[in-house]
Amino acid sequence: MTGSYAAGSDIDDKLGALIRAMRNSEDYRRYQRLEAELSTNPDLKRSVDNYRRRVFEMQNSNRDIFDETDYAIHDFDQLAKDPLAADYLDAENSVCGMIRKVVDAISEEVIVRLPDDGN
Repeated sequence: MTGSYAAGSDIDDKLGALIRAMRNSEDYRRYQRLEAELSTNPDLKRSVDNYRRRVFEMQNSNRDIFDETDYAIHDFDQLAKDPLAADYLDAENSVCGMIRKVVDAISEEVIVRLPDDGN
């Protein structure tokens, strides 16, 4: 084998079961329902997507996070006034938390050690 796990293994079966469980969870179903509802309001969807894009870019850039945070908080405060936008962002946060929990658990339990720096 050259660096990959055996396809068709127990890992694939368990991964498929995990994905099905996540997709069937109440949090994910709620997210899907709210996403469909949000898509019926193009202006609100655009505003929500702009906010999500800004937060993503803020988290993945080298820009001044304090200035960006002020803008993000302002945008969120405006969006939170709309119940659909607030519910959608809450549902998205729940799904992202579920994914983070899975990734964190794997990272903590499946250890791949980095080489020592020689010191």
